[in-house]
Amino acid sequence: VTAVMHMARDYMDAKRMLTTAGVIPKLKRIIDECAIEESPESVALAQMCVSSLTNIAIDTEYWGQAELAEENVVTNVRSVFQSAPAESKMAQVCVAFVYAYTAGNSDNGWTVREAGLIPVLAYHHLYGRERKTREGKEALVSLGAAVDDDEESHDVVSSLCGETVLRE
Repeated sequence: VTAVMHMARDYMDAKRMLTTAGVIPKLKRIIDECAIEESPESVALAQMCVSSLTNIAIDTEYWGQAELAEENVVTNVRSVFQSAPAESKMAQVCVAFVYAYTAGNSDNGWTVREAGLIPVLAYHHLYGRERKTREGKEALVSLGAAVDDDEESHDVVSSLCGETVLRE
């Protein structure tokens, strides 16, 4: 998993090779197994898997995000994100994944809303905002990318958090 994480971070050709070799379903399976176990080792392993998926989504034009959407990785990420303590490294990696997954892609923003990640992002933003942390600001940026161009997501955020968060 460490090798995949580094390969996906460094080279666009390596990202294509990894996705062609079927690494995304394998990462999903590992995340699912780690979500059940919840030991410190499994949390660290799941964190590396989500980081690998984030690296695949970053700077890959549209195809990396499309591959991730086709494999429906959002539900797997949600399973570990929901149980991640606020301001934990796992939460930070999941926030980064949502941003990379939705950046410039309104279809993936819809997928994030349908998977139930909007309330989780809002929680992490509000928790971090209360403590004035960088993590809260990062969650707000990811939340903004996820709700961009999706009126129903705007409604979800405003019903959960009020209009103030939408204006932020």
